[in-house]
Amino acid sequence: MVSGYPCNESIKICELLNIYLMSGDPQKCKYFSTKSQARRLFAGADLPVPPGAIELYDLAEFVNTLAVLVANNRQIQTWVVKIDDEFGGRGVATINVHKIRAIRRLLAQKEYEEEEPVS
Repeated sequence: MVSGYPCNESIKICELLNIYLMSGDPQKCKYFSTKSQARRLFAGADLPVPPGAIELYDLAEFVNTLAVLVANNRQIQTWVVKIDDEFGGRGVATINVHKIRAIRRLLAQKEYEEEEPVS
């Protein structure tokens, strides 16, 4: 059996049917197949990665982190949000920050403040 994503259930089925499972250890595969881990691997290999964050576990943490990312990367209009344990294109969303009125005002205010000379 060739499993797209190995899990303990796949192992049990193969044991019951007495067939081989063409896969790695489910725990290791799970670890190396998350989106957060991919960012770590790319960064560790000195490959370019876009601005982002990993391992956000609740809504407040997500909102605060996104606010900081948007404020520090004003040139980025669309942000991609990915859920670690989804696959096949599920758990992916985009946020166009310039369509959100409050963010547009905040970014315009921040640009104005940066242009003012410091006395």
